[in-house]
Amino acid sequence: MTSRIIQSECKDTRLDAVAKELMRQAMQCVNAKGEFHLALSESNLLDDFYARLMCDPEMRAMPWDKMHVWFFGDTTQDDSIQVAIAEHSGIPEEHIHDGSIGAVDCCLLSCGDIEGMHDVLRDECTAFLVIASSDTATACSSSSVTHWFC
Repeated sequence: MTSRIIQSECKDTRLDAVAKELMRQAMQCVNAKGEFHLALSESNLLDDFYARLMCDPEMRAMPWDKMHVWFFGDTTQDDSIQVAIAEHSGIPEEHIHDGSIGAVDCCLLSCGDIEGMHDVLRDECTAFLVIASSDTATACSSSSVTHWFC
């Protein structure tokens, strides 16, 4: 596994760095193969990032119409980031997936999600973007590239 640790002095710069990397991953995939497959954790620790994703004017350039998105983790329907992203992003309804996650280009998750990550996702994801609450990046056994945002 190749790891890249990006340390930020404050929460805002960390979220900016995650957004920039997610945009880079999306644009690279869309340019190379015409679509971007993304798995998103339902972790409450990512709520601030998801709010930024939906509200930041710079994120309007995200190729939402060319994305396929899978959601994983525990949530309730009333509190689901899936509902917010599905209704406000511009992703076609048929590109929002509830079923099992197959091969994805990128997975956005919190550090706490690593322990419970499905083996399929671990083996089928090209790159992980991990938002960590501390400056310690834990090991993730995967052949994928892992970006740690601390």
